[in-house]
Amino acid sequence: MKKTSKFLKIAGIIIGLLIFFRVFYLGSIFLVDYIRVKTFKPPEKLSNIPDGAIWKGGVDGGYWYYLLGKQDSIYKIEIYIDYNGESYNKEILNNEKDFVICKECKGSLDTISNIYQHIYSNSGERIYLDIFDKNKKRCYLELLSQHQKKLK
Repeated sequence: MKKTSKFLKIAGIIIGLLIFFRVFYLGSIFLVDYIRVKTFKPPEKLSNIPDGAIWKGGVDGGYWYYLLGKQDSIYKIEIYIDYNGESYNKEILNNEKDFVICKECKGSLDTISNIYQHIYSNSGERIYLDIFDKNKKRCYLELLSQHQKKLK
């Protein structure tokens, strides 16, 4: 009985130490990631990116967004690749610049005059916003051409 009790104590200590070191290791990884994100600075704006463009992204990169104008529900936005300043619209979007608000958010977002502050991310044909619709889905701006295809 004493051998079993001693064995269980030692096993408990070993398991406790393994758990402690695992938690400490994961905690240090998260701490390093947190410090890296908190100290991250956006890239320098290259000379071919217009004044007034804003950068949105993270430690893994991002894009510069420049609002050329807004007419009715159509936002004319030029997007620039952050590391080389090339036009994302020309490289990826066949030079399209017209974006419309998704139908779920149409009424509430049409009144927003400064769309810049709401840009969250970009996924090609959509610019996601930090605003959610009534079903808690993220609102987005979609290329006008893609929006028109859905309507047909």
